[in-house]
Amino acid sequence: MTSTEYKKCEDRAFYLLLGCIAVGVFAFITEMVFIQSEWAPVVGIVKGGALGGISALLPAPYSGFTLLRIKASSSMLKMVLVLSLCWFFAVAAVFVVNS
Repeated sequence: MTSTEYKKCEDRAFYLLLGCIAVGVFAFITEMVFIQSEWAPVVGIVKGGALGGISALLPAPYSGFTLLRIKASSSMLKMVLVLSLCWFFAVAAVFVVNS
């Protein structure tokens, strides 16, 4: 794998993680706009965290598969893998505890 392909894989994984953050922010903003009550920030934060955590399943397998495929130690890919898995497992733990 060339260095440009390696950099593209790192960028793709990072942009997928940013997309998960954007999903959370979008959910927060839509709750603030549509609910318009004193509970809107609370609901928006919870819903944004949950939707972002569920969508964090996209960058985790991509970065994990890329790490296994290229057999190199990339700190960016490891960071994306750990952050997205931690975010997903935090959301999953909340759902399990509340069930």
